[in-house]
Amino acid sequence: MTIFSIHSFKNNYRTISLVIMMVIALYFSIMENYVLFHTIVELFSIIIAFAVFIVTWNSRKMMDNIYLYFVGIAYVFFGILDLLHTLTYPGMNVISGTEFYANQLWVATRFLQASTLVIGFYVMYRIKKPNADLIFFTYALISLIIGLSILYWHIFPVCFIAGKGQTAFKIYAEYAIIFLLFVTSYLLYKYKSKFSNIVYPYLIFSIIFNILSEICFTLYVSNYSAANAVGHLFKLVSFFLIYKAIVETGFILPTALIFKNLNDINSKMDESNSRLQIALEAGSLGATEVELKTGIMTCNAQFKRHYGRSPDEEFNYPELFESMLPQYRDEVKELVRQAIANRSVYRAQYQVKWPDGSIHWINAHGKARYNENGEAIRMVGIVSDITERKAFEQRKDDFLSIASHELKTPMTTLKASLQLLNRIKDKPFSEMHVKFIEQANRSVETMSLLINDLLNINRLTNSNLELRKTRFDISKFLQQICHNINIESNQKLILRTDNELWVDADEHRIEQVIINFINNAVKYAADSKQIVITAELDNRLARIAVTDTGRGISEDKIPFLFERYYRAEPKETVYSGLGLGLYICAEIIKVHGGDIGVNSEVGKGSSFWFTLPLEES
Repeated sequence: MTIFSIHSFKNNYRTISLVIMMVIALYFSIMENYVLFHTIVELFSIIIAFAVFIVTWNSRKMMDNIYLYFVGIAYVFFGILDLLHTLTYPGMNVISGTEFYANQLWVATRFLQASTLVIGFYVMYRIKKPNADLIFFTYALISLIIGLSILYWHIFPVCFIAGKGQTAFKIYAEYAIIFLLFVTSYLLYKYKSKFSNIVYPYLIFSIIFNILSEICFTLYVSNYSAANAVGHLFKLVSFFLIYKAIVETGFILPTALIFKNLNDINSKMDESNSRLQIALEAGSLGATEVELKTGIMTCNAQFKRHYGRSPDEEFNYPELFESMLPQYRDEVKELVRQAIANRSVYRAQYQVKWPDGSIHWINAHGKARYNENGEAIRMVGIVSDITERKAFEQRKDDFLSIASHELKTPMTTLKASLQLLNRIKDKPFSEMHVKFIEQANRSVETMSLLINDLLNINRLTNSNLELRKTRFDISKFLQQICHNINIESNQKLILRTDNELWVDADEHRIEQVIINFINNAVKYAADSKQIVITAELDNRLARIAVTDTGRGISEDKIPFLFERYYRAEPKETVYSGLGLGLYICAEIIKVHGGDIGVNSEVGKGSSFWFTLPLEES
């Protein structure tokens, strides 16, 4: 990458225009008066040196390139020494007795500058970012010693003699400076990877112009010669290029990087917020933030819905606590207080009452945010509605209680029967033996049915329910089931079917569903004199239904009938069973590719039905 590219020209046309104007001004000044020319060139160099320092000093905390950081701080002292060089230049008549001081200050300043360019690489690789104040005061001390040795102590070697030209010391000193600049260019090339593609060309060209400048200063015999003038111009260009490198590294690039990082951070924040919003919506999570001092609460629409409010309805922090059932309010406030004190997350579950009077369970998490003084200023929280989960947990607890009771009853009867049989085992066989054996068989059968329900639940949970499908006529299949069923009550089974409805299904599993429907009708609709079983064609499906004329089921219970552990029995009546039958039926029909449901009206009865795809012939 070159400095003088078209892209560079477009971006730096003001700087290039300024340089052209400066060259024109210098041309006319040298034609008019050499001292004026020299003063203008040096003033430009001094201004650039001070600008380099100002940019470096003000960007020192974010300047990562230690080399330019070190060199940039030192440049202010090159500018100060160059100012002394300008004021003591022959013809300026500012400081008396200054016939040779300008040449001495020039050599001392250029040697200090070249040495700094070399030492900078040592600092870059050997020292962790040095203290800026230490660099400043070190160079201030060196500059003071140089100034005193030339202007006060007069111990610095003479560099120029009027009428004779430069001394041998001056010429060899220039060669030493050139050597140091070549070392700098070598080190710069060796470690070019440490500099950006923009900065590196500025530095390398700056060193080249610096070398050319020093070569010119080995050739002149008069302080007003052409070689002296060209040398000063080369020096000006060298300073300007160093300024460009420092500005690019210390100000423009870091500033651009800061804005780029800010844009990247904003993009990432937008992406994170989008993901958070998706997660909140997918999880039906409500989010809130509460100003603890004012009680002002902001929340999303889902948060309001969890408390029975519409998205556009106003909802504040006091109203949040008012919506909680009274027994939870003090507990939640205490949990919040402890979380703030311990800087921890508070977790709470509580019931709230919606404006329509319904009760819902809320699961809440929150954490406080603190200011620089460690004071809690806001609380950020997430809530979810766990009403359904709580209902499921309650049904599961009820199931465990019922299951233990249902298994315990036949187990007790079986144990009693066996104990009685054991007592009369030595007596002749009698009706008493038959009674106890039948009683034990009924207990074993009851336990077997309960255990089969539990096994079916396990298989369904693990998706291991196997179907052994066969082709059969559902009408004849139902006739066989009705023939085998023995209803002990005075209820009558009535079968109404279409002729020949062929299906491809697992006979045992379908029989399990139908018998469950019939048993429920017998159990829960004891006052129904007839239980009607129908099978008919319904849009390429076989539709089987079991209908009774019992008390019916209330509409609010119907959506939950086929859920696991649900029991829809009236509170005044207790029936045996685990509450798993209809759930198992629903899962069996589901894996057959059919539908299942119920039509019911309180006081008129219920009709439980399911469909099966007809066999494709």
